[in-house]
Amino acid sequence: ATPPTQVDSVYRLLPQAAEEHPEDINIYTTDDYSIENSLVNTQTCHRALVEVCGFADVRQDELDAVLRRFGEQYEAFLRAMIPVTAWLLTAKRLQQIVYANNIEMHRLFSVIDGRLQSRPNPRDCTTVADYLQTRCGTTGGDDIDAAEAERELERESLYRRCVRGKFALWFLVAFCLSVRQNAAAFFSSCDGPPKMHVNMSHSNAMVLLGSRGRIPETLRLFFCNTFGQYIENEYG
Repeated sequence: ATPPTQVDSVYRLLPQAAEEHPEDINIYTTDDYSIENSLVNTQTCHRALVEVCGFADVRQDELDAVLRRFGEQYEAFLRAMIPVTAWLLTAKRLQQIVYANNIEMHRLFSVIDGRLQSRPNPRDCTTVADYLQTRCGTTGGDDIDAAEAERELERESLYRRCVRGKFALWFLVAFCLSVRQNAAAFFSSCDGPPKMHVNMSHSNAMVLLGSRGRIPETLRLFFCNTFGQYIENEYG
């Protein structure tokens, strides 16, 4: 049997797609930009705080308040990312090679006490667009007009589905670590950051949190229709 393949689906969500992806029973197309997006939600945040960051014994009402803040601030992050996502999309539509892995989220944003803060002049660049052009290796910089792409992302809240998964995961980790750093402000039982049995960072987040997230329903069905069907046909 042909091995299953994942296809990131951000461009099929929008008109004027820069890329077309093949469709086949053995190809899984993610619901949002990539599989990481499905991890970034309140449920995973809860497990990260309790199981990784050391907040297993805090008051439930206080933990619920932190989770509500996560939901609010994640929405703020997604909206703040619209110009970045739109710029990347526009550059791709202009057939430019974009090295998005070179973008450092901590240059654009910080999370302090569980609240998102933007950095208007990342790495001494005059604008975010200038920073993106410098890091991504594209040509054009501020000449890239991403206004139309921004309007597309605003329609039907597509910006929530199109932000790059690695960037979304960065926010989840940054939020959890900021809460731990100032634990006493959030939890009455804490007088400082609780002990962590394993360090969580942006580089190992997928390893730590991948097993703590809920599998998307579309992926579950994909497994049933590929691996499950194959096992049933061969050994059923």
